[in-house]
Amino acid sequence: MASKAKPAKQTLVQIGDGATSETFTTIGEVLSFSGPGEEAKEIDVTSQDSTEREYISDALPDSPDMTMEVLFVASNYTQQQLRTDLRSGVKRNFRYILNDHATNKTTATFAAIVKSFAGPSFTTGQPYKGNITLKRTGTTTWSYAPD
Repeated sequence: MASKAKPAKQTLVQIGDGATSETFTTIGEVLSFSGPGEEAKEIDVTSQDSTEREYISDALPDSPDMTMEVLFVASNYTQQQLRTDLRSGVKRNFRYILNDHATNKTTATFAAIVKSFAGPSFTTGQPYKGNITLKRTGTTTWSYAPD
């Protein structure tokens, strides 16, 4: 069977403006993004009459930190907004749009706070880079592309 994998090119990471009819703006110069993943904590329910370790889920999924590497561009409005949001502690909606279908792309929408903004960092002969860490709060809403 042939793979249905798609290249990650032209994936968009966007930040919402918080308005009632929210508008999302693409975050400039994103090189890579990880998340939003989910994990549920396990509760050890092994008792004296258990023959092996036993676990149940706490059924409250949490999200590991999401990281984004960017080409640091000091004049980029969305990068400036992320640094401002870090200082103010504002929670904002984010979404990313996969380039996995011609017209009905997979999207993930989630609320998050900016946990850190590192950069610019630089190496001779390389562009300025930055690393931004987001912490999701609440549930991620997924809209999947058709098969």
